[in-house]
Amino acid sequence: MHQQPQLPLAGRGTRFLGAVLDMLIYVLAMVPASFDTSPPGESGVLGSIAAVLLLMTVAVQWYLISTTGQSIAKKLLKMKIVKVDGQDVNFVSGVVMRSWVPGFISAIPLVGMLFWLIDPLVIFGEERRCVHDVMAGTKVISV
Repeated sequence: MHQQPQLPLAGRGTRFLGAVLDMLIYVLAMVPASFDTSPPGESGVLGSIAAVLLLMTVAVQWYLISTTGQSIAKKLLKMKIVKVDGQDVNFVSGVVMRSWVPGFISAIPLVGMLFWLIDPLVIFGEERRCVHDVMAGTKVISV
């Protein structure tokens, strides 16, 4: 792992736009399911195609974050996730701690709602890090 030079933190607005773009990518993967006319409880061909597209999208995003520190949107918006010491993230710090652990926390009644309310609000602190960044020991920089 190589050390990153001290680059400026990504802006709050850019990070928000990146989150929206990444979510839009997942939504687009699900578009075929909206045209599935199968009876409720049954998945037709379009629903199956959407499921495969979503799984592929998730796999690509996780791979990119694990290997480059960038999701598709972060790459487009010239941002990168790094550890607080500037080193590159790996699968654990980039995906497990920033995505899976917060996802598990969100499944806890009441605690999950509070977590998803507080997580993005913490970005307004001086370090511009969300709770999931603090948990993972990461920050998002401009590249």
